[in-house]
Amino acid sequence: MNAKNLLIASLVGSALSVIFSTVPVLNFTNCLLCAPYWAGAILAVWIYKRLNGWLTLGQGVVIGLAAGVLASVVSLALSLFGLVNTAELMNKVQSVVSSDIDIPVKTGFNFNCSIGVEVIFGIIGGLIGGALFRTDKAVPPSTEPLKPMNL
Repeated sequence: MNAKNLLIASLVGSALSVIFSTVPVLNFTNCLLCAPYWAGAILAVWIYKRLNGWLTLGQGVVIGLAAGVLASVVSLALSLFGLVNTAELMNKVQSVVSSDIDIPVKTGFNFNCSIGVEVIFGIIGGLIGGALFRTDKAVPPSTEPLKPMNL
């Protein structure tokens, strides 16, 4: 796997996931079976195939996994800075459950839920994208120069 293309594709796919899952009106797409997470992974697989020229099903799953992990880390970071509503939700959970829960426990709970959902749907999206966009065998790009056409 090309690490540079994997990183580029995963970053773009996770950015789509984070934007569609955190922007107030766009986050209603989460009601469609967490669509931002698997759609971001499918986009990442498609971008990787466009950059690399070929793709296997296993690579699609790895790309979906990477996009899911990156999306969960970015979502957690945004949550810690209070830029998304997850921090408010965790404050409500703390008031209902117990006041003895401190910030690291809330952060750990948030990260575990986030990584579970986003990575699982990222893998599913990578599997779907890999099945849709895979090539039968690795075809390296041609290094032969183009020949002029005779008209």
